[in-house]
Amino acid sequence: MRSEYSLYLLYLFVVILLFSLFLFFLFRKKHKGNRTENRKSFSIASGNISIFFDKQENVTIIAYTADIFRVGRATGNPVFLNSPYSSEMLGQAARNAMSLSNKGLVCSDVDLMKMLGSREWKDFSRGRRNISMHYKNGHGVVLNSTVRKSDGSYQFNHMGFEKVISPDVSDIELGKTIKELLQRCR
Repeated sequence: MRSEYSLYLLYLFVVILLFSLFLFFLFRKKHKGNRTENRKSFSIASGNISIFFDKQENVTIIAYTADIFRVGRATGNPVFLNSPYSSEMLGQAARNAMSLSNKGLVCSDVDLMKMLGSREWKDFSRGRRNISMHYKNGHGVVLNSTVRKSDGSYQFNHMGFEKVISPDVSDIELGKTIKELLQRCR
């Protein structure tokens, strides 16, 4: 009788253990799904930014907004991202900077240069590659690689839209697209 009772307790213990493991993995899977939903990014519906890469691949993103004369001017909210970083981090930084175009206030050139740690634009742009990114109604997010000119300004490598992606693009895909275009910059 004792051996039957011991066997019964062993079976009961195994059933409880298996049921507990089942519940653990069920809740864990549900929790992972919630984390993925929480990381879902917002759709890009407007914005205009320039993404600059220095020789060490550190990133400076400048958002632009229209001033009272409807001319694009830099906002006072540059975004900095130090290397190394993942494609997802780069995409997320670019997406967040796009939203600053609507929220940012126009910044004077002097204040912008102070924030960037340079005396003038030509000094800041020296040795930096640039990707231009903006939202275009009816098209989506438009990206263009550029070439730096001797005066420190940048010019598109291609006329028109070099790369157009969906406004609902994931941060990872956005970051990968930016990195791909970076190889075309001079």
